[in-house]
Amino acid sequence: MCARFNLTQSATSLSEYFGLLAFPQIKPRFNIAPTQPVLCLKQEDTTTKPVFFRWGLVPAWAKDISFGTRAINARSETIADKPAFRQAWKSRRCVVLSDGFYEWKSVGGRKMPFHITAATDMDQRPLLMAGLWESWQDPNLPGATPVETCTIITTTANDRMQELHDRMPVLLNKNDLDVWLNNGNSSPERRLELLKPCASDLLTISPANPWLNRVANEGPQCLEPPEDVEVQGELF
Repeated sequence: MCARFNLTQSATSLSEYFGLLAFPQIKPRFNIAPTQPVLCLKQEDTTTKPVFFRWGLVPAWAKDISFGTRAINARSETIADKPAFRQAWKSRRCVVLSDGFYEWKSVGGRKMPFHITAATDMDQRPLLMAGLWESWQDPNLPGATPVETCTIITTTANDRMQELHDRMPVLLNKNDLDVWLNNGNSSPERRLELLKPCASDLLTISPANPWLNRVANEGPQCLEPPEDVEVQGELF
């Protein structure tokens, strides 16, 4: 499961990391939630392009955009067959960019969020969450601009994540981006090989602030653990 994450890196740092000429200007976000715009990479012709998608995939045949609230995640085990995802799996894959994602655990009777990031942030590298995207046209508004939406693919949790949840996002290696995004450069079998949990030692789990439990709350405070709750010994 992945229902909330953050992205605070600048357009300049992301452009340098990926070697892309231009990223759109982005505002630091500490509490990104479903139905909101998320920054992604997709393949357009032979070029990797940064774009914003609405989080919550809406297949072309859906009657209403609210379908997306039920499709913020796609299970890796069923994406090739499930009607909502199988067409996107064939040709519309993307990468959702984040600093890290959140999961929750009951600690001392309190619902506590935790922030999962790369084990080292020395180079400020983003987490690369595998995703799918679709373009949806409202059947009641034929002339309206199509809405592009996405979902985050999940897999079974690694040993470290099992402390929090039995699912986790599929996290791609930067070297696998071309395999994942480029339809002409890989096979479905090769792409399926990428849909597995990353090694436990590649992730760091840190307490976050219950203030972020409310979707409307936004800002650096989301990452400041509360002083009145002892969580380290109970989780780690």
